Amino acid sequence: AWWDRQTWLPQARVEVDADDGVVLSMVAQGIGMAILPQLTLTSVPAGVTVVPLEDDPPTRRVMHVTTEAAKHSMAVRELIRELRAGH
Repeated sequence: AWWDRQTWLPQARVEVDADDGVVLSMVAQGIGMAILPQLTLTSVPAGVTVVPLEDDPPTRRVMHVTTEAAKHSMAVRELIRELRAGH
């Protein structure tokens, strides 16, 4: 629904399945604009302007799935800790 309300987005667009750093580099080179997660924008190249989205930006929910046998493993517990910390 959020995307449908964004009449300012260009009709012609290309979806790039690349690392966010690559996308930021493309924006810095003047190739276009991008909508990226806030965590990606901790180090913005010179010449790139960050403009916050409206008051109700889209969100993404991160979840994990594991097996009963692995749910108490150190690796799974560490993953859950990191996800909860927002890293």
